[in-house]
Amino acid sequence: MCVKNLFMLDVDGTLVDSCQMDHECFSQAIDEVTGLAVPDNWGSYTNVTDAGIIEELIDTHGLNHDKIRLFREIKQVFRQKLAVRIAEKGLAPIPGAVEFVEHMRHVPRLN
Repeated sequence: MCVKNLFMLDVDGTLVDSCQMDHECFSQAIDEVTGLAVPDNWGSYTNVTDAGIIEELIDTHGLNHDKIRLFREIKQVFRQKLAVRIAEKGLAPIPGAVEFVEHMRHVPRLN
């Protein structure tokens, strides 16, 4: 039996320089859907993920009655905004990312 190892990377900020774009589109989507501003200090959130920030904002502002709809709408608007920004500006790889991925493609027993 041939055992293979799995190799995974997070794309945002690891392979492509998209952190600022991601932050801007995410904040705009939340504002557009809920009217709430997302503070720039993401370290103030308990769970610093998209879902964690959305959930905390919903809970903090008493919007639990509409939580599922808000999650869906924010994610949809966020994806649309990202798609437009990527189409307009593209994405730049983090220095060394292309070479690293190419190197990893040739590591034996790695998928």
